[in-house]
Amino acid sequence: MVFQKTKLQFLLVIIGTLAVGGLIVRAQTLKTATRASLSQNTTSQVDALPEGMARQLVLRECTGCHVLNKTTEARKDPLGWRGNVKDMIRLGAKLSSDEETAIIGYLTKHFARPAITGKASQEVLPTSAMEGMARTTTSPAQLLPDDEGKGLILATCVQCHSTLGYILGLRKDAEGWRQTVDDMIARGAQVTKEDAEVITTYLTKYMSSKKAD
Repeated sequence: MVFQKTKLQFLLVIIGTLAVGGLIVRAQTLKTATRASLSQNTTSQVDALPEGMARQLVLRECTGCHVLNKTTEARKDPLGWRGNVKDMIRLGAKLSSDEETAIIGYLTKHFARPAITGKASQEVLPTSAMEGMARTTTSPAQLLPDDEGKGLILATCVQCHSTLGYILGLRKDAEGWRQTVDDMIARGAQVTKEDAEVITTYLTKYMSSKKAD
């Protein structure tokens, strides 16, 4: 009886070991397949990035939070890329002043759209235009003008206002927007004092009550 019990226990140990071994092999296979798939996607995205002095900086700093195609498929004027990079630095990108300038120059050179010159580039967007854009796209990134502060709004305000429809319909002066931003911080928005000022400046610039539709 003792021998049979010992033999049974031994067989159970072997069966358990084989089962665990099979699970480990399966997990390793899935991990390898996943890694190969991610590597292939990353290689494809990297290939779409033009050669240039700041290419490695983009690969180093612009892939920690999002995939590269968010950069390679975007088209912005110099003001837009400058604002984008400055916002990313505020959100955690580690760039020196020289590296910041290099990346802005690189992105402007390779992923540019014609700049809007003259007074029009600084004008408040009419509410009707904002509402029109909101009806034709569901992407918050396409609803806001490219400028410093846009990235901060996309990273913070859309957590509660997911469609941005509420924000797009508002028109306030600088003090009104400052109070709104302060209220959002009081409600839990994770924004520093400096970031709050940048957001307030952006909202005042493009959604001010001082200019009519």
